[in-house]
Amino acid sequence: MTLVPADGLASTRSGDAAKKAREHGPSSLYLPEGQTRKKAEKRAKASTTAESGEAVRAAETPFNYDHISMEDCLEVARQAGIDPGMGRGNVAHLVVRPYSTCWSRYINVINYVYARKLAKWVLSAGKKDSVRLQFQATWVMHTYLGNATGDGVVNGGTSNLKPQQIKMWTKISNVKTYTLLDNVTTGDDDELLKLEVKPTADNGSTCTVTSGTSRQTSLTGWKADGDDEFVLTMQDTDGDKADKCTVRPTMVDVDDEWTLRPMHLWSSVAYDQKGQILGKYNGGGDPSGNDPNEKPYTPHVRCDWHRVSNADPEGEGTAAAATTTGVHTGACIFPLAKRIFVMSKSKDASFLQVIQHIEAALKQNTGVSDNKYTVPPLRDNETQDPPLKGVLGTEKTKLIPGNWAAPMGTDPNKVEPGDPLIKDKAGNQPKNRNVFSRSFKVGGTSYTSYCQYYFPENYREPLLSLLDPDYKKAECDEYPFASTKNGAGYAADNGMKNHYSLRAVGKSHNSTARGSHGKALGSFYNRNRVLPNDNFWVWIVN
Repeated sequence: MTLVPADGLASTRSGDAAKKAREHGPSSLYLPEGQTRKKAEKRAKASTTAESGEAVRAAETPFNYDHISMEDCLEVARQAGIDPGMGRGNVAHLVVRPYSTCWSRYINVINYVYARKLAKWVLSAGKKDSVRLQFQATWVMHTYLGNATGDGVVNGGTSNLKPQQIKMWTKISNVKTYTLLDNVTTGDDDELLKLEVKPTADNGSTCTVTSGTSRQTSLTGWKADGDDEFVLTMQDTDGDKADKCTVRPTMVDVDDEWTLRPMHLWSSVAYDQKGQILGKYNGGGDPSGNDPNEKPYTPHVRCDWHRVSNADPEGEGTAAAATTTGVHTGACIFPLAKRIFVMSKSKDASFLQVIQHIEAALKQNTGVSDNKYTVPPLRDNETQDPPLKGVLGTEKTKLIPGNWAAPMGTDPNKVEPGDPLIKDKAGNQPKNRNVFSRSFKVGGTSYTSYCQYYFPENYREPLLSLLDPDYKKAECDEYPFASTKNGAGYAADNGMKNHYSLRAVGKSHNSTARGSHGKALGSFYNRNRVLPNDNFWVWIVN
């Protein structure tokens, strides 16, 4: 679920109902330019399942956070079926996007009575005077992308925010108490509940609430005014430029009328790498940053202070952070949101040659059954380096990861198509490129790269001008990308030699040009804060 801006909150509160009504700012503040409320609602209604992937268009376009509003969050939850009807709902709904998330659930608890013989408080289930408390808890969080200098955020629809700040809105609504016969009662409306937001940070950083406070009021007060707003601020104290803030919103039964334990306003659910729910883990726990299957999810945000640009991350000898175009310094994102680099064969025609190559490597609609006809060929007992060109009939299917459209891998000891790509640190491209971008001789003929050996016709006329009428130059495109830990060099180190693909494509499609694949990939990394060791996928659409 994603956060919605709330403006005009009451400046003062009493121990009971707030004296001033609040108004939430319209979520259209965060709508993409030209998008209407009806379109936003239609999009929200279409997403009625737990969603942890966020597709990001490949081509460079005006940046849009795609922040979810409180209204849309509540509507998505309603469409998902969390409305309890007769007051028995216990289903939660979570929506996660890179820059926003939201959660909603109906909380049901039954009160305690004092057992004199036991000298302690016990559940009053079965007692005639038992009263059950029910309320809907919803929260939304928004995060932001830094501007070039990192002293502000871009397109935020707000002011005075830093990229390492998180805005959070909470809503407590539909507050009711029921008797055992499910009759609504108001006899307990003077009982007190306290909302708390308790952030914690990784070692070497701090995460604190810098705006907004915990609030304690009666059921009458919560019924009259259920909205609160917070700003959380992260600081890096050890200089590692990337830290995690874990946020635990809770509701406390001040008088221990219904429960002796804090009510967690999040779900302890474990997810796989693609964000599909594996199950619910009991006992709570803080996300460790290790295997996400080992511990339950607790809402957390990763903030960074890195200066990243849209420069081609595949380019050789180019320091991305040294450029001044499309630079963003710092941001906070929700790591549970899967970063997916979407390439459209129609909308991204400016690098269609690269898309067609990746499509062949991923075995999607290529006109052949699989990727065994990509180069370099993968064969057993190959004696030549590079492998002999041509179809010998002994070619094997390659295991190439990164395909969001493929099923999730099931064998942790085997590379599978649905496994993620892993971003490498800047400057490591030569580890992958040096495998195939080097001088060698075959049959007395000299070549400067594998691509020149396998695609000699692409480097000379007349095909060269057809491939690249602007620069009349061919380049060697590789997949998985040289900027990942899945490329040719890493594959060879892991016993997967030649499990990658090459194709000679036009320079204007591959790099340099504004609409090139390299610039689009750089923009994707930058805007979605795909940092070293982060997972991401690619997805080709028609």
